[in-house]
Amino acid sequence: MKKISSLKYKILLSMIVIVLVMLLAVGIVLGITMKNVIGTLIDSNTNMAEISKKRSSASLTDNIRTSLLNLASDKASLADRSFSDFEQAVKTTASAAEKIYRDQEMYAPREVPLPDAENDGQLTLQVLYSESADPDDPVLRKELLLLGNIQETLYALNENSESIASIYYASESGFMIQADYIPAKKYDEEGNLLPLEARERPWYRGARLRGAPFLTPVTKDAHTVRYGIMCGVPVYADGQFAGVAGAGMYLDDVEKMVQNVDIGESGNAFIINQDGQVLFSTFDDGPLAVSADGPDLRKLDDKFLSAMAANAVGGRSGVDNFSIGGASYYAAYAPMKTVGWSFFLVLSQ
Repeated sequence: MKKISSLKYKILLSMIVIVLVMLLAVGIVLGITMKNVIGTLIDSNTNMAEISKKRSSASLTDNIRTSLLNLASDKASLADRSFSDFEQAVKTTASAAEKIYRDQEMYAPREVPLPDAENDGQLTLQVLYSESADPDDPVLRKELLLLGNIQETLYALNENSESIASIYYASESGFMIQADYIPAKKYDEEGNLLPLEARERPWYRGARLRGAPFLTPVTKDAHTVRYGIMCGVPVYADGQFAGVAGAGMYLDDVEKMVQNVDIGESGNAFIINQDGQVLFSTFDDGPLAVSADGPDLRKLDDKFLSAMAANAVGGRSGVDNFSIGGASYYAAYAPMKTVGWSFFLVLSQ
């Protein structure tokens, strides 16, 4: 009986040991499995965090690009609107001149005064002559008295425009009727009336050659040291070229607008013309700063900046990246369609 009891005890003990070993093995397997599961979850969460981070960064970049482009387009449109209104005023003058030529019988002769220096600073009407013109020539005088009827149009257009500095009609016969604020500038230091060679001015020559409205590049004013943009529109009488209606505007307001663009401390703005040159800029130095003989940005060695300038000059809008002096930037640009320029907004990356 004792042997049987001892055998049963040994069998029971062996079974207990086997069960314990099996439980230990299962525990080890479960531990390893759980470790792998936890590791997989951690890796999954890490990857999701990275993906989320990348998506957030991409979204931020898209927002910056979209905002910059919208702002550049708005500023370009705002700046261009003043040029568009300016051009329209000259077209109105040209239409008025053609009507006077066409319906001569409806107009009585109207004298046009010479510039009066005492009226300097006031909007005044005046006539100027080229050096070769003879004010006493009967044919010239008859035409001048006829076109004297355009004076009210010139006065009203200048008075009601903030951008127009001077507006005029210049005849091919050698006289020019003008409304501006600087009659004293029409005389030399000895009080002699200065001739004005309107037919040699770029706005006149450009409009005559093109046979259509013509906007000059930035040009020095004939009577001051200031620079501006001039517009010319050809005038025809009986199908023949008769002269050019024109106007000039200074660029102070455009420059102020560029300087006052608010896109943060790291932001800048500039405008380039149709030749790829910087006209206005908030950059103090480098290729994007204003200089007397500024480079054509399309010809720079920097392929990204030159390509961007080429796109802009081509009338396109967009957002690009470029680097200057080791700094990286986003740049959004949009066309100023009336003058053929481009407005740029630049933000440091």
